[in-house]
Amino acid sequence: MDKVSSFLTSLIPSNLNASLDIVSGPQQLFVLLGGLFVFLYGMSVGKTRALISLLAIYIAFSLTTVFPYFNQVIDMLPPTIEPHMLQIILFLTLYIAIFIILNNTSLHSRLSSAEISFWQVLAISVLQIGLLGSVLASYVPVKESEKLLGNLKPFFATSQALFFWAVGSLAILPFLKRTKKRAKLA
Repeated sequence: MDKVSSFLTSLIPSNLNASLDIVSGPQQLFVLLGGLFVFLYGMSVGKTRALISLLAIYIAFSLTTVFPYFNQVIDMLPPTIEPHMLQIILFLTLYIAIFIILNNTSLHSRLSSAEISFWQVLAISVLQIGLLGSVLASYVPVKESEKLLGNLKPFFATSQALFFWAVGSLAILPFLKRTKKRAKLA
């Protein structure tokens, strides 16, 4: 049992405790506004588009990772454009294109047939935004991500964070079951 707990402890970044200090002091307002954004985003997008967006993130990340012409494109661009910016632009372009394509296919109607609860939509939205943020942060060099994210870096800009966001997004899918409509009392 000690081996299991030590393994699980090793999975958590050592600087996570320092990162949890973000919820104190003036940064508390930023965290609350971020939570409000996720809530409003989830309610406006809905389950179907959130699931399609999750799928589009996975596909765009995979295609960006295996894009074979990256070095040739970098050579054609002016030296002022940094390689990580090209990766971000490529990822976002693919993400938007794939989202539009999937949203206009029969997949949209298949996903929209099931109703799920408010909390499930909120969980999907959190995981989707977390995965998207972690993928984008994975392209940014370490020094820049430390400056941009500060205490949030362990939650988004590490390989462990990317892995957990990706696995978490997949792990929630089996729990998205239809909610039963309450029978109307006559």
